[in-house]
Amino acid sequence: MKNNEEQLKSLTDIRMMMESSSRFTSLSGLSGIGAGVTAVIGSVFVSLSWNIGIFEKAQGIMNYTDNSISPPEKGTLQFLIFTALAVFTVAAILAFFFSGRKAKSNDTKLMGNSGKKFIFNHSLFLLTGAIFSLVLIHYGIYFLIVPVLLIFFGLGLISVSKFSFNIMRNLGIIEILLGLTLCLIPQYALLFFMLGFGIMNIVFGLILHFNYDKK
Repeated sequence: MKNNEEQLKSLTDIRMMMESSSRFTSLSGLSGIGAGVTAVIGSVFVSLSWNIGIFEKAQGIMNYTDNSISPPEKGTLQFLIFTALAVFTVAAILAFFFSGRKAKSNDTKLMGNSGKKFIFNHSLFLLTGAIFSLVLIHYGIYFLIVPVLLIFFGLGLISVSKFSFNIMRNLGIIEILLGLTLCLIPQYALLFFMLGFGIMNIVFGLILHFNYDKK
């Protein structure tokens, strides 16, 4: 009886080790917090530069075909694109930095098989969303840009959740819902950008940090 229990325990330990090795657990909660704080700062920067409150309607973010509302000026559009690129670049740098530090402290490889799968799948969705956004800009359909970014970001999180923490799936679903909701009220793009890429990433990062990083 005792031998059977020991064998069962050994099998359980082996299964847990195999699951752990196949998952990307080096993702740090500080990465999410850093990305979220960066997005919030970017949103506030746009709010102050564009002279519009976070909770106010941004009437310029609409479709060219809406004759009642003039499209954003070229300089404004370039400013918004540059700010968004800066936010995502800084967020990516912070993600690699904190995750790399966590991998080193856990004596694991950041760019192992699971890490490569995680980065490839998530980047694929983000890159697709970025290219689709450029297509929307080309056709002057500005009001769908932020919803598209949120939706593809959420899809990417759901995709990589099977390689990493299951909680990422829940965050992905929330991001998709935010994106779909914003499609109906596109004037609040700045608010939803801050909520989706800022606040939700901070909340996710805190959960990840206190439930996994501290272990």
